[in-house]
Amino acid sequence: MGTTAEEFGGDLWGERMADLAERRERVYQRYLQQTEDARKALAWHLELLDKEHESLVGLKADRLVLVRKTAGPEVEKYHSADGPCGWVTGRGRSRSSFETRLEGEAKKMRLKRCTACRW
Repeated sequence: MGTTAEEFGGDLWGERMADLAERRERVYQRYLQQTEDARKALAWHLELLDKEHESLVGLKADRLVLVRKTAGPEVEKYHSADGPCGWVTGRGRSRSSFETRLEGEAKKMRLKRCTACRW
């Protein structure tokens, strides 16, 4: 008949149980740390989204404007989306060369209002 771990060396069995308990504790601590890191990352991302939301709420009443998005000279002005001037509608011009933005966004880009448009 064979010798059981308890009969032969309870110390070996006890060491293995202690090692198992330590490994279990390390896994649990790693899980807690990862959970905390994920919570912090989520809070950071939500804070960024909240700031963007506040910014958009402030622009809700803004009118739509057109900003050139093609290559060429530096963009300096934004145009009326409702009554654009010849720079937007003239010969050889395409409205697809302009992107629609909120007026507040154009102002944040330090663009000036086009005086030729029908505002």
